[in-house]
Amino acid sequence: MSIVYWASIWDVAIVVVVLAIAFFYIRRTVLANLFLLIIALFLLGEFLAYIGLKLLSDFLFLSLQLAIIALLIVFQPELRRLFLRFASVDIQMKHWFRIRRMSNQRKKTKEITNWEPVITALQNMQSERIGAIVIIARKSALSYYAESGVLMDAQINARLLEAIFQPQSPLHDGAVIIKNNRIVSASAILPVSEGQAISGRKGLRHRAAIGLVERTDAVAIVLSEETGKLFMAHDDYIEEDVSIESLRKRLKRLFTEDTKSKD
Repeated sequence: MSIVYWASIWDVAIVVVVLAIAFFYIRRTVLANLFLLIIALFLLGEFLAYIGLKLLSDFLFLSLQLAIIALLIVFQPELRRLFLRFASVDIQMKHWFRIRRMSNQRKKTKEITNWEPVITALQNMQSERIGAIVIIARKSALSYYAESGVLMDAQINARLLEAIFQPQSPLHDGAVIIKNNRIVSASAILPVSEGQAISGRKGLRHRAAIGLVERTDAVAIVLSEETGKLFMAHDDYIEEDVSIESLRKRLKRLFTEDTKSKD
C-alpha cells in the first residue's frame, strides 16, 4: 500500500513539474491562457470520472483531444516561434566541463563589459543619419543567424562598427551580431516579423529586429537612417525613439542581471 501511495505522489509531482516548465516557456505568449484552460478541462474530466459521470467524462476528453489538434493547427506560427526560441538556447556540453579557471576568466570578462564603443558608434551614425542594426546575444545561441552573414572575430570597436554600416560598405545591409564581447558576424540575415507589434511605417530593419527577438532572447538595436531615431527590443519590451543615455542604462542593467544569474 505504501509503495502505491509513494508512486502516486511521484507521478503527480513529475506531471506538475513538467506542466510548470511548459507554462514557464509560454507564460508571455497568447498560448498561456489556452494552456491553463486545457488543464482546467482535463481536471474537470477527471473529477467527472471520479464521481461516476463516465459518459460525460469521456465526451469531455474526446472534445479536449479534438480541441488540442485544432489549436496545433491554428497556432502553428506561435508554436514554431516557441520551439525555435527553446532550441536556440546554448546548452553545449563543453561549457559544463570547462575548468574553473577558464570559467572565472569568462565571468570576469562579462563583468567588465564596456558598451561605450557601441554607444559611441550609434551616436556618431545618428548624427550622420546612417542606418544600422546591432544584435547582442544573451543566452540564446545565434550561430545560425551569424553564419548567414560574414563571420568575424573582432573586438567591439566604434570605428569598425561605423565602417561596417557606411552606405558604401558591402556589409551595411545586414545586422552586426555581438556575442561574448566580440563582433562575430556582419551583414547577417535576420527573420522578418509578420506580427503587428510595430507600426506599419517602420522599415525592414525594425521588422527584422522584432523577428529575431520573437525567436530568441537577444537584444536588438536599430538606428533609422530616415529619422535618426533609435529603436530597442528584447523579450516583450519594445521602445521607439530611445535616447542614448536610456540605451546605455538599459544595456548595463540587462547584462548585469544576466551575469548575476549565471554566477
